[in-house]
Amino acid sequence: MDSRYGEPPRTFGADLVSNLRFVLLGAAKFADDPLAQNLISLKPGFSAGNGGTATTGWAAGVFLTM
Repeated sequence: MDSRYGEPPRTFGADLVSNLRFVLLGAAKFADDPLAQNLISLKPGFSAGNGGTATTGWAAGVFLTM
């Protein structure tokens, strides 16, 4: 179980399923119509950096928008 602040506890398996759904829903538009404008983009104001210049990293999970 995990215990995020302000959220009811969930198992890691439930978190995994939730994350997988997020990824699949985000990729569905591109899978249906593989054009550049259908790719998942970064939230406005966030930079992807170029390898060594990224300060926080994508693992924080706050950069993506759909």
